[in-house]
Amino acid sequence: MGGEWRVTSPDADESLSLLDSWSLSPVLVIAGSDLIGYRKDVERMVRDLGLEDSVVITGEVRGEMKDCLLANADVFVLPSYSENFGIVVAEAMAWGRPVIASTGMPWKEVANVGAGWWVEPEEGSLAKALAEALGKGQEELQAMGARGRALVSERYGWSVPANRLISSYKNILATDKEDKRLG
Repeated sequence: MGGEWRVTSPDADESLSLLDSWSLSPVLVIAGSDLIGYRKDVERMVRDLGLEDSVVITGEVRGEMKDCLLANADVFVLPSYSENFGIVVAEAMAWGRPVIASTGMPWKEVANVGAGWWVEPEEGSLAKALAEALGKGQEELQAMGARGRALVSERYGWSVPANRLISSYKNILATDKEDKRLG
């Protein structure tokens, strides 16, 4: 890795750098485990590009630190080639944050409800989504975040499995009553 990544998007009139997208926002926080071993390369790239004041690499975060980061983010991004669910996307939406999720995860509904972007996990698509997200005003980002919070609440909140469990028990009890009546 070295230099600046530059791509040309078929949907854009000019080339757009992933790092150019980040320049629209004051701080980029890169959080998460370094399972593949790219952290040193990323740190070197940040240094080489003189971005030490606007990029923070935290490593894995949990608990209060994760909550603090999600609570203060303008946009949450999870660019992944493959995730079985990407629970942190739901967590970010629960915090009312618009998200950029990649098509390597089952989060198409993010874009469908207007809570963020669902893009290919490649630089051009991510850069375009970042530029769009960071170009929006706070009011619009908050509205997107509210739609994401509603999505998570309606589809993944505690009431969803609780209601399913109650329904299952009611069906079991009804079947048991029916069996006793017939038996």
